Amino acid sequence: MNDQGRYQRQENSFSHERRTQTFIAEVGGEHARLTSTLLKTGAAAAGVAEVWSDFHGSGGHERHWLLGNHEALIRTVNPDVTYDFLDPEFLREDLEGVVGRHDNSWVVAHANDPAGAARALEQLRDLRVRVLLTLAATGGVIVQRHPDPASALERLDTLGQRRAIPAGSADLGAVAAGMALNEIILGGTSIGDDLDTPRTVGFYSLSRRRRIDMPGAATFEELIAELASPLERATFSGRRLKQVGAGALGNWTAIAVALDGRVAMDVIDGDQEVQPHNLNRQVLLVRGLGRRKAPVLTEELESLDQEGSYAHVDRFVELSSDLEPLGGVDAVIMAPDNDAARLLGADVAWRWAVPYGVGGTGVTGGQLVIQEPARACFRCITRLTDEAASQREPAGGNSCARANNESIVASNMVVAGLLVSELREALAGRRSRNLRFFGNGGGSGNRLGRMTSDPECSHLADVASRTESCSLEV
Repeated sequence: MNDQGRYQRQENSFSHERRTQTFIAEVGGEHARLTSTLLKTGAAAAGVAEVWSDFHGSGGHERHWLLGNHEALIRTVNPDVTYDFLDPEFLREDLEGVVGRHDNSWVVAHANDPAGAARALEQLRDLRVRVLLTLAATGGVIVQRHPDPASALERLDTLGQRRAIPAGSADLGAVAAGMALNEIILGGTSIGDDLDTPRTVGFYSLSRRRRIDMPGAATFEELIAELASPLERATFSGRRLKQVGAGALGNWTAIAVALDGRVAMDVIDGDQEVQPHNLNRQVLLVRGLGRRKAPVLTEELESLDQEGSYAHVDRFVELSSDLEPLGGVDAVIMAPDNDAARLLGADVAWRWAVPYGVGGTGVTGGQLVIQEPARACFRCITRLTDEAASQREPAGGNSCARANNESIVASNMVVAGLLVSELREALAGRRSRNLRFFGNGGGSGNRLGRMTSDPECSHLADVASRTESCSLEV
């Protein structure tokens, strides 16, 4: 497939020249299986030239390609990408030559096994390659960028002989993998983003009220201990959901939910057939070229979650009746590409007192909002009005083909993972948070930022009776 097809929507952000000079070596994936799988899936979708790993997946032919052998996964998502195996005992020998022939080379080291990551990086101590330390644990995510293996080893050495840290759920794996891939694609491309300086590019802690605040005095060891703390999380298993949108963001939210298993979900999307330009980010649609998106996505979800129940509705959400009724629905995920549908979905979910998660992504970032039945509504959180939404909608309707937006896969992975994670918090009865992702910001800190979560909302007075829709202009 030529670049004008598959890669046309990312050319300004991840050009042919950079893409074909990008190499990823992954170590420690055995202890972070979901993060490893999703990293390779995203990297293949983006068309990274080569991916090598010491973890190669599992499962036989009866399993969905996402859960099987990683060589087959890469080949399914994008046959343009070269995949090879790393020998943990001979990392230096394996990597020395391949790193030398790529200008944009990275090692992704999963810190779920700190001792194993340290052993791997010790072999590479004097190799000229950038390093991403990633951890998706039960309590959150951290991603650190280092200019070389020696810098990363300094952080890992503070952990001593700490035992392996249990991996987090698929949503947290998507956040960690997406943030790592974002650095590989965009790291150092914006003013003030110095690749020669270590940077914690991602920090997300479920035990923190604001999620993304990282005390300046906290050590790496203390942050890891916080994220590794056991946390009981809500599951989507056995729940019923409705999702609007089968595009880029919707593919990744669906993956994060379906991997819980035994999920019931209706997917609503009237968009046209899958086209080549969708494939750099809409990863579950890679086997559906020429077919309509919603049925392709539900077929893949049925194969991925064989004990679940998935159905598609092949239409756009333009009227309340396109989404209603919501009786028996535990949550609504809204992943369209226009604000009019987001507002309509928020109003319907408000009337039915159903938790509502909505996200949107731009070229290299995005945001998510969770509307809970007894907290501020989406309209009051965003200050978005029907008039403003109608002005923003692409001419001709809510269609990916008409929107024609530049987009990379990493931002969709991060925003989808955060949306599903915060929706879990709402379902668990804990307070969710609204967040932003800045994929190409300069500076030295976290690429995650916070949004208003609890503004004044005049519609809260009607929570008990729900006699009014929260559709009043604000």
